[in-house]
Amino acid sequence: MRAAPAVLLAAARDAGACGRAFDRAVAPVLARQPDTDTVHAGLHATLRAWSAKGGHLVAAYCRASGVPFTRHAAEVTALGCAFARLYDDLLDDSAGTGFAERAGLLFAHRPWTPAGPLEALAGDLFHTLERRLGRRPDDPLYAALTAVHYYQCRSARQTSPLVTRAELEEVTWGKGAATLTVLFSLARPRMGAQERAAVAELGAALQLCDDHHDRDADAALGIATLPGVGACDPAGLVERLAAAQARLAGVHGPRAARRVVDEAHVFLLLSTVGRAASRLRAAARSDAPSHAAGAPGSAGRTPGNAWAALLLRGRSAVAPADRRGA
Repeated sequence: MRAAPAVLLAAARDAGACGRAFDRAVAPVLARQPDTDTVHAGLHATLRAWSAKGGHLVAAYCRASGVPFTRHAAEVTALGCAFARLYDDLLDDSAGTGFAERAGLLFAHRPWTPAGPLEALAGDLFHTLERRLGRRPDDPLYAALTAVHYYQCRSARQTSPLVTRAELEEVTWGKGAATLTVLFSLARPRMGAQERAAVAELGAALQLCDDHHDRDADAALGIATLPGVGACDPAGLVERLAAAQARLAGVHGPRAARRVVDEAHVFLLLSTVGRAASRLRAAARSDAPSHAAGAPGSAGRTPGNAWAALLLRGRSAVAPADRRGA
């Protein structure tokens, strides 16, 4: 990584600013939930950490774009990242729950009824974000958000032994491209077509990098990815990142594009370290004495309730990041 000290110092400053933005914008949403279990300290810490990591990436892109990462931008980014993390967790556990369909209604501005306190929290975060953004329904952000949901749902095919390389290419590109477009659109509301295309290419490349980092864990879970099936080796990742950097350079100049890619590596590093720590905590907990029947996390719970208990205690980090990517 070029100029590593400067990049790491910027990441530390961004994390601090985004943590404070979380406290101002997201913490009040958690505090007003009627089910007090939903605001357990573990969930608060998980969402805050994700907001800090995602916020760093958005702040880095603002610097490359020559626009300030304002207090408002930091707060809407914190809201967006917290919602995205909770949405990802809920979607990972959505088999038979209907959450995917309900989330589609939410994104389409149609009436929806949340099933349980976690979905209610996700809806409150989303509506708070919408009010703070003040965007029209035809804003490009919503088209990108609809694409994220489409590809996230399509990613269930990655667990099928019949999934094809073409499907993996489509899902990897679509999910990564749309996710980064939504994230950067929070602070960059007027990106032109050329800039959106460059951001999409970077998002797809970062998704590939994330899949490369998680290829062993994904393989153990029976999840097919392009790196996991040998369709994208490290040399291929370098080529994809170089192509994305070149395209960004056409929009923001070579120096800014290089800095964005360097800071994106910090984001991936933080995500990888966080997932490794989560796996170690999960392994340590698996060796701990079992809970009494009926207690949170006990074997007497249904799979969905057991997952919810883990999430409320800050233990869900393994599920979304390890199964679906950054």
